[in-house]
Amino acid sequence: MSNASHPRTPVPAVKKPPRAPWWPREWPARVFAVVSFLVCVPFIVEFTFRPLRSEHFLRLAANEEAYGPYAVLVGIGFAAGFGWFIWKAPTFAHNEGRFDATSGQVGFAFFLIAAPLIGFWVGWTIVTLWVPLLQHQFAAKKDVAVPFEITGFVSDDFCWGVRAVHPSFYDDRLCGVDLSGSAAERRGSTILVFGRQSPYGLTIDQYRVEPR
Repeated sequence: MSNASHPRTPVPAVKKPPRAPWWPREWPARVFAVVSFLVCVPFIVEFTFRPLRSEHFLRLAANEEAYGPYAVLVGIGFAAGFGWFIWKAPTFAHNEGRFDATSGQVGFAFFLIAAPLIGFWVGWTIVTLWVPLLQHQFAAKKDVAVPFEITGFVSDDFCWGVRAVHPSFYDDRLCGVDLSGSAAERRGSTILVFGRQSPYGLTIDQYRVEPR
């Protein structure tokens, strides 16, 4: 009997299936994704590190109507773009049989509905908040002292302070104001806000609560 060994047949290596890229197929969707990312990055930086002190910026009420039509147009544009991005993204390819299960269909429908809503909010916020904030940075400013009437307290992840109103200003959240007592005790009191005002808004520097 021969002891010669027979050569083994090589077993082919099992290759993992390539992952579907999350990037959209069409170049217009890719351009929109890049532009949206570049537009949103500065605001993410401001929201995280606050170099422009956006939490202490109050918008003028007279300007809100002027920004409104542009905010609607930009919001609709972002809503359409975000929805289109989800529709075209390969990871949400509804036409490739990956969402035959009910859970997949529900998930895709959720993203397809949520994306335009988020897109409209992003566009609206950019025009009505970030545009006047940037205009305020480069505009001529003057030192002012403006009295606000306190209506209550505010405390959340974005602002900790008081709510106070003045007819010239759209915003009523004075962040960073540290007052003791209850909201009922402070309601109706006057808080004098010192800051720098431009034709686009006011940046708060200091405040003083006036005695009743």
